[in-house]
Amino acid sequence: MEYGAENIEAEIKLWRLLNQQQWDDLKKIFCEEFEYFCPQTEEKMNLDEFIAVNKSFNGVRNFENINSFHEYNQWEHRSNIVSVFYVESQQPEMPKQIFYKISFVIVDDGKIVEMTEYNAETMHVPSWMKNRQLK
Repeated sequence: MEYGAENIEAEIKLWRLLNQQQWDDLKKIFCEEFEYFCPQTEEKMNLDEFIAVNKSFNGVRNFENINSFHEYNQWEHRSNIVSVFYVESQQPEMPKQIFYKISFVIVDDGKIVEMTEYNAETMHVPSWMKNRQLK
């Protein structure tokens, strides 16, 4: 078994439970001292605030994992996980939003301790990039 495998599972559960809006189960995968930070919007939240914000979202959204990178710190018994997600979000009376979410998660003993997130816009590939050939 890979070191920190239980930590990777916690991060996978996070996005699945958010997609499924399973709030009680979601709360179980966090430690009580959980901290969330989004530098772009300057949002800082504790666990209860993070759950409340996601619970109050009145639209439809889907998180699709593009890639994840895991590093286990054997001295601290923690995992640092970096993930990239493709997100489609639709709220009533608003245009559909499509973007990427880059998530930095620290997991300790299968519980999420800290999360920092960035959002990145999708872009159309310019024609000069579509037509170039790599050597």
